[in-house]
Amino acid sequence: MMNGKPLRVLIVENSTEAVERLLRELRNGGYDPVYERVETASAMKIMLEKHAWDIVLANYSLSSFSGVGALTELQLSGLDLPFIIVSDTVSKDTATACTNAGAHDYIIKRNMKRLVPVIERELKEAKKRRRYKYAGEAWRNSRAL
Repeated sequence: MMNGKPLRVLIVENSTEAVERLLRELRNGGYDPVYERVETASAMKIMLEKHAWDIVLANYSLSSFSGVGALTELQLSGLDLPFIIVSDTVSKDTATACTNAGAHDYIIKRNMKRLVPVIERELKEAKKRRRYKYAGEAWRNSRAL
């Protein structure tokens, strides 16, 4: 058993080697990842419904599914989770389009040293968003009384 910080990761990836590399990077960064790997929209939808996740890491291009498709599935679920594209090659235009569509960041696989700092930043941002959301709901509820 690892002694790192627990991290529940949904990984959208078709390569076992790429998943192992992500997990190794997370462990080296002080995390103890619990993960599921999905390769299709239907599998992702099931995993989002069945389990609580801290973050989604998605390859930009898979043979039958894409990072954009995975982002759409996450948005349709209504969950507010950090979503990071992890890909071999992402052009600046593609990366910009992904972040404009709602992805929180992107990582190029050959530059994995950014992965852990980006995850830590996005986990903090997600926590802030949840606090603001709950504070807003509490305020609205207090006004309704």
